[in-house]
Amino acid sequence: MLPAVRLRLLLLVAAAAVVSAVPAHAGSGLRTSLLGQTHTPLAGSPWAYYLRAWGPDGKPWHGTILVEVVTPAGKKINGVGMFGFSGSWLRAYIWRRPDRGLTLDLRITFLEGTKKVASTSYRVSVK
Repeated sequence: MLPAVRLRLLLLVAAAAVVSAVPAHAGSGLRTSLLGQTHTPLAGSPWAYYLRAWGPDGKPWHGTILVEVVTPAGKKINGVGMFGFSGSWLRAYIWRRPDRGLTLDLRITFLEGTKKVASTSYRVSVK
């Protein structure tokens, strides 16, 4: 993600629990929207998130997503998994009890084959 787009995304996430519909990667033309249930999830409880992605043609994007939990510096805490993706994704994640008190990102990377085409993240403070 370009630094200006990443900074914009971080400012939107910090402002409120809203959908961040900004280009995920300028070169790919992929647009993404990631909405979380709250920015302060409870450790040990299910937390819902909803992801959508559109290609440059405005149609739902199809490919593979890699879902991870990382620190703000990018260190991987939990590799949630790699999944087939068809335009939208509604799932729940249970934040681990040892993560209580930490600020973490749910990071989603979009792949076409083995090529990374975009990524987006949602920052939370685990309670």
